[in-house]
Amino acid sequence: MKMRLAASLVVVIIAVLLVLALSGAFEKRAEVSTMTVSENQVVYEEVAPIGDLDFKELKAYVKEETADADGVKLIRIAKKDGNAYVRTAYEDMAAYSRFTGYEGFMGTVADARRAGYDFDTVFSVVKDGAMGDKAKGKTVKKEDEAKVLIIRENGRFVVDGDIIYVSSENMSVIDGSTVEVTQSEGEEDATVLSYIVYE
Repeated sequence: MKMRLAASLVVVIIAVLLVLALSGAFEKRAEVSTMTVSENQVVYEEVAPIGDLDFKELKAYVKEETADADGVKLIRIAKKDGNAYVRTAYEDMAAYSRFTGYEGFMGTVADARRAGYDFDTVFSVVKDGAMGDKAKGKTVKKEDEAKVLIIRENGRFVVDGDIIYVSSENMSVIDGSTVEVTQSEGEEDATVLSYIVYE
């Protein structure tokens, strides 16, 4: 009898852990607001101080805003240490731009040129996860088959490949697939068009 009870308890515990894992309860929270892009999806986790906001009201608002949005799915909203963590998935960059109002593009360099992006900025070569020599936009434009994430937003961006070029302005490379775009002190609301080219 005791063995059956213990076996049943183990099954229940495993089931609960499985449900929690599938719901994202064990997923690591981002340290700062982070966009992660893959071939088929954009996932954005916003990290923001709650301040005087009522978390229940914030949660209800976020659920309402995302419920009927085309191509948008709320994955999780949680709070910890005075911060709200809102993780949302978008079916593509177009859905992200529609929902947030931030300019963005994801595709190949050739696709970006056809969409009107001129790559008219100073780039840096990225090698071994660090920014190196400067490169001209006309050099980067020749990388037709390389992928590119173009965004007018500040934050951390993670791509599903190895970064080979980044636009130099306000950009820092964290590792081979992660960059951070930040503005000068006192200009947090300012943005520049940032290019992340990867393969």
